[in-house]
Amino acid sequence: VADIWQGVKTMLPRYMVPSQYAVLNALPLTANGKRDHKALAELGLDAAPSDAYKAPETETEIKLCELWQSLLQQERVGINSNFFELGGHSLLAMQLITTVNEQFSVELQVVDLFENNTVELLSSLVESESVEEEIGWF
Repeated sequence: VADIWQGVKTMLPRYMVPSQYAVLNALPLTANGKRDHKALAELGLDAAPSDAYKAPETETEIKLCELWQSLLQQERVGINSNFFELGGHSLLAMQLITTVNEQFSVELQVVDLFENNTVELLSSLVESESVEEEIGWF
């Protein structure tokens, strides 16, 4: 399984790598032969490997960690936490970017989160966008 995981990580962009995986002999089915999504949700899935927790240091990192905790319903988010590994998806990404744009007075796009999917990377982008706005670069 680890070999498959590493293969997927090398072939796909980081934002497309699944956040969870499970090895099953067969998919659980309902009485009428369709996939049983409820049974799948109840499985104990192995979380994707992630880096060790690193606490936020800057004001931007702290605010972003708080936003991610609230939006993703996580108890603790570090600066190397990956939005998509924590359960984020495109709809939550849109909510996050809207909130970030409002709170930090920047104009990020959802694609920016796909390309900067950790708090540390997004924080750097937010701070660079804020500096550009302050000095008038367009």
